[in-house]
Amino acid sequence: MAVTTRSFSFRLDKTLLTVRVRSNMPAPLLLVAALLWFVPWACADGGTLRLSQKRGDLRVSVFTSPTPVRAGVVDISVLVQEERSGQPLADEPVEIRAMIRDIEMPFVVVARGDAATNTLLRCASVSMERAGTWRVEVEVRQEVFAFEMDVAKAAAPWIELGPWIFWPVAAIGVFMLYRKLGS
Repeated sequence: MAVTTRSFSFRLDKTLLTVRVRSNMPAPLLLVAALLWFVPWACADGGTLRLSQKRGDLRVSVFTSPTPVRAGVVDISVLVQEERSGQPLADEPVEIRAMIRDIEMPFVVVARGDAATNTLLRCASVSMERAGTWRVEVEVRQEVFAFEMDVAKAAAPWIELGPWIFWPVAAIGVFMLYRKLGS
């Protein structure tokens, strides 16, 4: 199969950029491979949906991040909506209680709107330092919305640093491949 060169041009802030790709891979396959590379880093705004329940005139949705939940600091985001209209109630006070199954003392935190990147969510960071099954209760207008989730053991520190260690190796590999294909 012959190596082909494809050129892609686009404008970025009034500057014309041209990217030339040399590959023996068909363009659609190359595009799919590039898109799949970024799939693990694609995240929803609030994290993984853990609960969405309606009670009375409220609908409460709870999101957690990171995914999977591991021992350490867990971000819990809460979206409170009017059930009929779906309008978000961003000023509604929200209290979050988290407790591991075999310990009675809950960790209590008030979710704040200014802690969230999305202004529709109320957010709190909860310290879940032990692996196990945790019960999370979200209280809005004296209504309690509860769910359980499994918290895995904390990841080894080198796993969290892996992407930072790997990207220079990947860049060097791509450069070497480019030099080999170019000669």
